[in-house]
Amino acid sequence: MLSSFIFLYGCYYLTRTDISSDPPYQDIIGSTYVTNNKMMISGVWALSDEPTIDYYLITALPGIGGREIKHLGYLPAGTTLKITKIIKRSPSISLVNNGIRFVAEIRSEGEFFGLEVDINGAFSSYTNSNTSGIYVLSNNHFTLVRK
Repeated sequence: MLSSFIFLYGCYYLTRTDISSDPPYQDIIGSTYVTNNKMMISGVWALSDEPTIDYYLITALPGIGGREIKHLGYLPAGTTLKITKIIKRSPSISLVNNGIRFVAEIRSEGEFFGLEVDINGAFSSYTNSNTSGIYVLSNNHFTLVRK
């Protein structure tokens, strides 16, 4: 019972605050990254019981599920994403990223071109870290390589 409450509470939030101008996030706004593997794209309606999509989310496979999630399709490896903002969800009980999510616009041609999506997952690096001349954003599930 308690684990169900924590899971549901973790999916629920009251606000989405734009923190794009806060250091260290401001330096990556406008930069483009490429996915290194196939990803799932879903619509999420977190604020109501009605299936009205509040935001779109991309996740590493196998993805996520639940009654508030509508699976829409897949983004192939090599999809280009342009970081448009960084948001903080409140309240958050996440122990990993304090509710912080990267938001990006899909720049690769196809069904989802131009769609703004949240990128699910806490990144181990929130700044552009230069590793052998390659800029990356990475977490335990996937890596985005700067284009």
